[in-house]
Amino acid sequence: MILLVVEGPFLSACSSGANETPTFGPSPTATMVQLAKLFPDVADYIQRGDYDNAIRALDRKIADKPAQAEAFVYRGFAIVQRSEIQLGAEWDSAIKDFQRALQLKPELVEAKDGLGVAYFHQHEYDLAIAELTSAIELNPSFVSAYYHRGMVYQQPKTFDKSISDYKRAIELEPSIPTVYLSLGRTYFEKGDLEAALQVYSDLLKLQPDYAPAYYQRASIYQVRISDPESQKQAIQDLEKTIELTDDPQLRTAAERELIRLRGK
Repeated sequence: MILLVVEGPFLSACSSGANETPTFGPSPTATMVQLAKLFPDVADYIQRGDYDNAIRALDRKIADKPAQAEAFVYRGFAIVQRSEIQLGAEWDSAIKDFQRALQLKPELVEAKDGLGVAYFHQHEYDLAIAELTSAIELNPSFVSAYYHRGMVYQQPKTFDKSISDYKRAIELEPSIPTVYLSLGRTYFEKGDLEAALQVYSDLLKLQPDYAPAYYQRASIYQVRISDPESQKQAIQDLEKTIELTDDPQLRTAAERELIRLRGK
């Protein structure tokens, strides 16, 4: 199955929570599952993070069957994923693939979702919102489009619209942790610390071993550091982060914050 992902190489939200950018996910849709079935060799490459070979394999498939919209969508996904983790972004190439897919299948919502993400990376926020809104209009239960549109709305700091989209995504699929992380961060940026705390606590009730949620909640407690109980809670959450995470970057960040707090 393609990595769409809750945690993966192209999702910054699960580390420190800073500089979140949209990525493909947050959960597999029927179309993406079908793509993995159509192209199992490509799915295997992407699972291993080998985007170069994934793209080359899709080049061959498109040359063999140039009217197969799904192959263009999958190649667009692979290009975006590679661009998010490597230097030398190829957003124009991804956009062309998504546009070609839509020429072949105008109601392919995954292509619209991908196009929205690619436009986001080019800072074309109005175009991104238009594509993601179109995807939602075609499929009002399409979780990924709500998630990505919520992240786009964060850029002009239209927090209420962003919050509304994240909440809708959670209503549709309550088990995706990245949506909770993004919702909590939006509340934090809006200045509603209590709402942010509640979001992270709700996530931990669902997934009590999810280390990034402990780290994010600790960051809220640190803002209220004048309260001795908040400092104690922050330390406990950072310790839990270190205990649970297998992400070396997240562990290092938590250890650094823990040393700073204990030195106060």
